Amino acid sequence: DVHPAGPEGDRLWGGLARRGVAAPLNVNAGALGANTAFAVLKADGEEDARRIGVQRVVMGSWLLTKEACSTLATAVTLISPEYPDIHSLLSSAGTLLLATLTSLKHQGGAFAAHAAFQKIATSCLSRFAAKESCRALPSRWADVLFNQISLPSRVRDSTLRRSTGYALGFLSLLRADAGATCTYRFGPRLLRRLLQLGLPSAAAVERSRARLGLDNLGFFHHGDDASYVPDADYQWRSRVHALNVLKFVVHDAPLSHAVAPFVGDLVIGALLGIGVSHEDWAVQNSANMVYAAAMLRAVDADKNASGVDRAVGGEPRSGSAITARVLFRAFPALSSFLLAMLKAGQTEEKAEGAHSVLFPILLLLARLQPSALEDDAAPLAPFLPVVMASLGHRHYKVRAMAARALAALCSGDGGAACSRPSLVRRCMESARECHERQDWNGVHGRLLGVQQLLKSATLAAWREAMVDLVRHATWCHGRMEGPPACVHVALETLHVAREDSSGPTRKQMVGIVEENLRIVATVRRRGAHILGWARYETVVAQLACQHTCDAAFDGNVEDELPADRLHDMLTHPSFDFRIAAIETFQTAAQAFLQDTDTDRLASMARLLRAVLRHEWTREDPLERHPPALRRLMRCLLLFLTALRACGRPLPPDANVAQDWDMFATMAGVRRPPLAKKEDGGGREVEGDALELLAGFLTDAGPGDPAAAERLKEFAGCVRRLIDPYVAWTLRLSVAEALRTAGVLGWDVVGGSVRTRLELYFVALEFLQDDDEEVREVANAAVAMEIARATGDAKSEQQVPSMTLDAAYRRLCLRGGEEFHEELHARLWEQLWQLVRDWDSRLDGAMQEFKNSRGDGDMSLNLEVQRKIFEEEDPNPYEEKFLTLQLSIRSLSTLPLSSAPDRTTSTKILQECSQCLLFFKTWYADVTVPNDLAHEPTRDAALFVPLYGLLLSGILAVYLFADHAQAEDVPGLAAELLEAMGVHEEVVHPRIKFAVKVLARAQPGGQETKCGLTKCCFLVLV
Repeated sequence: DVHPAGPEGDRLWGGLARRGVAAPLNVNAGALGANTAFAVLKADGEEDARRIGVQRVVMGSWLLTKEACSTLATAVTLISPEYPDIHSLLSSAGTLLLATLTSLKHQGGAFAAHAAFQKIATSCLSRFAAKESCRALPSRWADVLFNQISLPSRVRDSTLRRSTGYALGFLSLLRADAGATCTYRFGPRLLRRLLQLGLPSAAAVERSRARLGLDNLGFFHHGDDASYVPDADYQWRSRVHALNVLKFVVHDAPLSHAVAPFVGDLVIGALLGIGVSHEDWAVQNSANMVYAAAMLRAVDADKNASGVDRAVGGEPRSGSAITARVLFRAFPALSSFLLAMLKAGQTEEKAEGAHSVLFPILLLLARLQPSALEDDAAPLAPFLPVVMASLGHRHYKVRAMAARALAALCSGDGGAACSRPSLVRRCMESARECHERQDWNGVHGRLLGVQQLLKSATLAAWREAMVDLVRHATWCHGRMEGPPACVHVALETLHVAREDSSGPTRKQMVGIVEENLRIVATVRRRGAHILGWARYETVVAQLACQHTCDAAFDGNVEDELPADRLHDMLTHPSFDFRIAAIETFQTAAQAFLQDTDTDRLASMARLLRAVLRHEWTREDPLERHPPALRRLMRCLLLFLTALRACGRPLPPDANVAQDWDMFATMAGVRRPPLAKKEDGGGREVEGDALELLAGFLTDAGPGDPAAAERLKEFAGCVRRLIDPYVAWTLRLSVAEALRTAGVLGWDVVGGSVRTRLELYFVALEFLQDDDEEVREVANAAVAMEIARATGDAKSEQQVPSMTLDAAYRRLCLRGGEEFHEELHARLWEQLWQLVRDWDSRLDGAMQEFKNSRGDGDMSLNLEVQRKIFEEEDPNPYEEKFLTLQLSIRSLSTLPLSSAPDRTTSTKILQECSQCLLFFKTWYADVTVPNDLAHEPTRDAALFVPLYGLLLSGILAVYLFADHAQAEDVPGLAAELLEAMGVHEEVVHPRIKFAVKVLARAQPGGQETKCGLTKCCFLVLV
């Protein structure tokens, strides 16, 4: 039974505790999934209420535990050191927190207990360190915690994943020890014990030592034979716990200096867990995580072998990465152990069930910084034969990592055996031998090694490899010898240095690319299926498109390729070829955009429109690749923007109408509005298409007969993408489209007033968008139009909130009967959207009040439908209260049209009357004064719609003298004021003032207008 027994339990559960259970109780231990766990169960109303109550109790217990841990630690550490029984108090508090850490099932509660435990342990070693009994407490707690994961009779599974509870306990103690000022230190001893517990049994260690051929002196820096776990006491759970704890410790930044001496031993211990066949997958998994953490601590946080800032032909530059010599000097045991493991891994890898250690060791070597000094070659020389042999491994990932490791082990560009030219020569000689015996894994691995070595090579190294690389890159000069994987590596390697003096010239690369394009076309005509062909096609497409773009964007190139070559590549029938060409074109276009003349820009824009038409009109819609469409459209937008910046719009052609229909279809003009949370709210291709539609509207001439219809379709596309649940990138595209299209200026001809007003209000909504970039773009669009209309350049420099106020003012100053009618309808509709859900919000507040009203001891939100984790507001930045008051102010200043549409205002007045009647009855029936917590007018969720109803009622009375519904509202407000009586002191003052103004409201009355203005206190008059 999960509820308290007796009268208190009945009171807590509202009489539901003793009723039947319709389904098994399922409370998610992580709390974050509790709502989902309840949602999948079918239960009646009473059972559902009981489950929500259980959920609230569980969550409340966790929150209470977190607060209790913090309070306990604060109270204990503030006690005077002279307190006579301080040792007993500290011991009890620490033991309690330690038990909490190892038993809690809530991650947040465990971390709260960890912080409290660390605070008490730190106090024992600092504030209370004068007493030896207090100073020894952390060491005793460490022994207790260690025994819980090591003694066979006590070890058990952790209640949290990855032994989090145990790890946080050790972390607290080690942090306290690392920051201790006293001489009594237990941290190094505890780390040694954890390290030894994470090793195999003593017999397994001895077998590994014999297998690797290592003696006692070259194995572990910390430990001896007597410190290993005896075979009889070995338990895989203990080892997993120790490895998980070590992973936490190694990752902890405050313990970096304390852990540093143990990093080498951690790498060795983790490799023993990875490289030996285990029936227990958990050991391998935890050992992998320890190895990754130790490797990160041993080398550095950057993948320096590939991420170092370096130039072709220059030396690597990195301030944090270390060389192999520095690593092996810091951890002497690593060199011999890693070498022995590499050799053993190559000979034993094919054994059944063996888990290869080649990849993790090569990964560690690959992260090292290449040395520029030939003197550093001595400690690296023994590794080279093993790494070279790994270049022919049957697994691709091992070959790739061996290539990176080879580049990291090289030393300078001199004549030493470890220099780049020497290693490149050895790789190419070995590749020729592998080619003769058709060992294609060997050829591929050697080419990968050459590629990594030549990324920062000098001219001498290139000379060693150039002839062979060209032979492989042209597929043995068209004879198709070897797999595509070897060819694409050779092509990529040549492409690395295409602009360097040591690499191939442009004409040489063009010849190589032409040869490969011929092979691609030949194989496609024959319909052959070759393993690795897709990757090969991708590389050929990248190189061919790059060289074609160089010629297309550079007018000084003599061997300029025809423009239709680029079109053929971007519309190639091969999917992989086409996608790679499009990606390369986008990168090249961004690089050459500023240096290209307008004629080439216009030519490229027309080319892209043709490519987009070809891509969109494919017979099989499944062949359309949305990311490729997006890339093409982004490129087209870049060219069109550059053309407009030069004052040259895109010249119209015969396909403008066809292009408009295509982009309108992409933008979803013929699809229904997006549902909330539907696939992130939409596809990003729709946003790009909308921006292109905006460009068409901008480039259209003033006499375009289709302008009005296109603006209507444009507004329909905008309407689909303004929901706050859609991705922010889509909303940003809408804001950019509104700025580009120039539809926010009222002096622009085209489109109905309703359509243009709708687009203007979309821009105003974006001024309160949750995303900062969307707000900035919308602010620039609206402020630019205001500045152009008023001639005040300062308007463009305002923040979004000031622009919002100025935009509403500008709307009220515009004349025209039709405009005023549409603006009236729009503003009233906006008010309706703000107040329409007042009744559901009121029901929620009343539900919370009903069980605790008049009883201050009861929990306010007990036994209600509200969940612990409410739905998040998709736009928390929006100030609906500000929008409400801006709408009221605008309606009060607009001239009233001769025949205004009163449909929406009538609905609001009806809701206002119902609201006034409810509160009048409610206050009259309640004779006991409310407290502030049970006053509905102070409910945060209800306040805005309630205040909006009252202000809308005042506005309707002021504007409509002959409105029957408006005539009844002041009387109801006066009756409500009288019914408030004893509750008047707790009613929200703004609500009370609005009711008073409504009670005295008169059609066209100056006092009513003045009161309404005072109610709009967030905006200026």
